[in-house]
Amino acid sequence: MPFLAKFLRRFISVSAPAVSAPAPTQRLGLDTQWAKLCAFLTASHDRVHETRRYHTAAEDQLDAAAYALGELVNDLATVMTMPARHVGPAIYQLPPPAAVGSRVVIARRRAAAAA
Repeated sequence: MPFLAKFLRRFISVSAPAVSAPAPTQRLGLDTQWAKLCAFLTASHDRVHETRRYHTAAEDQLDAAAYALGELVNDLATVMTMPARHVGPAIYQLPPPAAVGSRVVIARRRAAAAA
């Protein structure tokens, strides 16, 4: 127990450092602001392309894994007690925007007709 008491006394008795008022900052020049903005946008652009590359690679790997799993199920269908069945993609795909828009228009027309 003495160790715990020493530990607690040591860290509880430490006072918080004094916080001084921040020094007034100098305004950045137009060239400096523009350079920082360009560096930020360039880095963001590079990260987007890197993310897109990773996403494409992951998509390819998932497609290959899905194909291999489907082939495995088809190969094992002869020894399985239940017949193999094709399972569709597990990712929900949204309908095209035009179809969604027409559903909204139809719903609004129905609501207006009911009112």
